[in-house]
Amino acid sequence: MIENYQLEKLRSIPESGDVFLFKSCTINSLYPSVEASTRKCLKRLGFQVLESDAQTCCTDPLYYSNLEDDIQMTAIMARNLAVIEKYSKVIVTECNGCFSTLTQAVESLNNKRIKEKIDPIISKYGYKLSNDFLIIHIIELYFKILPKIVELKKFDLRNIRIAAHYGCNFARAHPEQIITDPQNPQIIEKIIENCNGIPLQYTEMGCCCGAGIIQRNINPDLSLDVSYQKMKSISEVDPDLIVTICPFCMSTLENCQLSLEVEKNLELSIPVIHISELIGVILGFDPVSELGLNSHAIDLMPVIKKIREG
Repeated sequence: MIENYQLEKLRSIPESGDVFLFKSCTINSLYPSVEASTRKCLKRLGFQVLESDAQTCCTDPLYYSNLEDDIQMTAIMARNLAVIEKYSKVIVTECNGCFSTLTQAVESLNNKRIKEKIDPIISKYGYKLSNDFLIIHIIELYFKILPKIVELKKFDLRNIRIAAHYGCNFARAHPEQIITDPQNPQIIEKIIENCNGIPLQYTEMGCCCGAGIIQRNINPDLSLDVSYQKMKSISEVDPDLIVTICPFCMSTLENCQLSLEVEKNLELSIPVIHISELIGVILGFDPVSELGLNSHAIDLMPVIKKIREG
């Protein structure tokens, strides 16, 4: 069930105009194809994409690993927000971690105790605090402008069976700040349906990808057990493709498949794609020369060929 405050956010999401693209370290280091796809898609869909090289990391890896506290994270993000404010008050991100940290920072800047500690830190460097921002995950933006995507699409997802994965930092970290039911999110599925694809329901839809921020490093066996549970459930519905909205989840869901074959005797080769990459394919961008989708660990080209041939 969608609550009134979720509908209020949905109404506030723009359908065109200036947006600031908050760049993700994970995307830049692992999947530059996602950022390339997002830029091209947003421009095709009527947005002016604004960026700044002065923007730094959102600090998600440190913050959610308990290696920095609220004050440290918010001070770094307050400086980022001061930079971003010069461009736009509307911030779009393609990464669950960035979405969560941006949202938390804006909330923290409304906390008097935290704000009083941060004010002197960032003012020392000539920055002023601001917290009047609209933080949008890219999937929320695509959902808002879904009619425009359908109007401009060059290819359908006809007969393509797709399993969706949302990720913990989107659905669970700030459930009151997303435009879908956090217990049963359906916005990826709505996009798939409206592009004539087949969204699949599977038992472990709400299960973590297995990364668990740092769990892959400190509890690798337990982490792989969770990935096994997730991927086994997905494999049972026989998808052509897994669509996710988080680069960290995408990396885990791709790379765990080799480990699962060795450690769990579960032989899989299911392509994994970010929603921006999928929208790029639907809108007709060349998958290699324009989007760079030949860089994935699991080959996307066979399913993309199937999409483009209808």
